[in-house]
Amino acid sequence: MIGSIGLWWQRRQNQLIQASKTVLIVIVTWLLLLEVNAYAQIIGTFAGGFLSLFRFGRSRNEQFFTVLYSAVGILIITTLALNLYSIPWLSNVVFVVLVFIAFFLRRFGGRFFLPPMFVVLMYIVIELMPKPPMVAMWLAIGVATIVALVLIFFVFPVDDRKQIQNNMQTLFNVAKETSNAFIEDVQSKTQDKIFFESQRNYIKISLNLRNDNVRILNEFLLLEQDEKLENFCNYHYRIAKTFAMLFESCEQLVKCNEVPSDVLEHITLLMKQLVAVLSSSKVNKMKLCLTSLSDFRQKYEKFRKYPFKIDLTLPDSVHIFNFSLGMERVVETLALWEKECE
Repeated sequence: MIGSIGLWWQRRQNQLIQASKTVLIVIVTWLLLLEVNAYAQIIGTFAGGFLSLFRFGRSRNEQFFTVLYSAVGILIITTLALNLYSIPWLSNVVFVVLVFIAFFLRRFGGRFFLPPMFVVLMYIVIELMPKPPMVAMWLAIGVATIVALVLIFFVFPVDDRKQIQNNMQTLFNVAKETSNAFIEDVQSKTQDKIFFESQRNYIKISLNLRNDNVRILNEFLLLEQDEKLENFCNYHYRIAKTFAMLFESCEQLVKCNEVPSDVLEHITLLMKQLVAVLSSSKVNKMKLCLTSLSDFRQKYEKFRKYPFKIDLTLPDSVHIFNFSLGMERVVETLALWEKECE
């Protein structure tokens, strides 16, 4: 249970912090506008909630100005809506144009779809109100903007790059748990499904992490090219596939009852060394700091010499060879990452 909660927090902490900030922005804005009027409270809370989601850009400055420009857009559209009360046909034309812009920009990705769509919603809300005072609306948007900027960027600021790094660390942690489950199954020789459940969990989580990375890249960070960040995410995906291939061969070994006990001892020692690498390696500043990799490579070189009898005409030997091939891919991928980090 503790491990599951830790895994959930590691993957969802950014989203939880952002959701909490949205609630705080709405509450604080509502309280600050309590003495103005009800219409100002409604528009202020709408604007504050919308602005809490407009944090796009690679750097803190880019994200700050994205929120600020969105607030200016909301202010302009509010003024425009208030001035078109007496000209219904022109108000309807402006509304149709805004809807077209919002849906047309959607083809360029989620980050281009949200701001204009929320502007359209704001326009609708204002048009449905009895004509509110313009100064009160300006004050409401100004208060909402200040509250949003303070809470988004100065109170527990969210770092999307850190989330991507956490995703890589999560991948290593889940791979370590799956490797330990395999070792336990091999040593117990009971096939109690611990490894199979861990393997399914690994596949599920690695796919979810891949989707998380793509979502963050597309919706928050990819306003311009960043080779370092994209290369990091590519390695994340490559390592995930490499581990998946290794665990498939591990599944074959667990299901096979003909693998000699001395061979299983060699396999267990090699998997324990892999666990040591996964346990001690850390991710920091878009780099994977690998440790114990040289020891792992040496143990694999000894294993691949097959200091035991192997005959590829037999099923158990084929499974051992596939395991060795999976380990070779892991060593190659980690070595490439280590070289890339230099």
